[in-house]
Amino acid sequence: SYARFMQLPDQTIYLLKDSEMNNGNGSVLGFIKTGRKRLFLTDNRTLLHEVEPLCIMDFYVHETQQRRGHGKELFENVLQEEGLSAFEVAIDRPSSKFLSFLQRHYQLSSYVKQNNNFVIFDKFFTTCSHVDHGRGMHRRHSLPSSMHANTNGVTAGRSRGLRMSLSPLKNNE
Repeated sequence: SYARFMQLPDQTIYLLKDSEMNNGNGSVLGFIKTGRKRLFLTDNRTLLHEVEPLCIMDFYVHETQQRRGHGKELFENVLQEEGLSAFEVAIDRPSSKFLSFLQRHYQLSSYVKQNNNFVIFDKFFTTCSHVDHGRGMHRRHSLPSSMHANTNGVTAGRSRGLRMSLSPLKNNE
């Protein structure tokens, strides 16, 4: 909920809005909630790594707007804003639809399901610079994220603090 979001530091909600829907009043088509979390992750060799990746906590596109490219547009905006590739994020309890989405658009199918219910793709451990490939138990520090982006008539962005707008909504101020 919004009240819970306001209690948690360093979380961001990315909104996708079509400003022409709803008689020009606009309508939110979907959202992604992200944040950095300190996680203990096991790779496919059972080495334990302590990392602080960007985590996808929630990803939703309204049922009437699914299969129209809005989810990909929203997810791409998050990746671009954070300077990451799809395999570099940790996903909290992904649905089968989300896993299918990642397979279809990013060819991500091989993953290590973690005891903490996060899904981490194999490529995360083999190509990410923040993972210590020799010893495991490596810590990554949080990185600041950038601002928002606009797209063709549909706006994707983040919102900050109490301002519910198309600019970023980030709870760390």
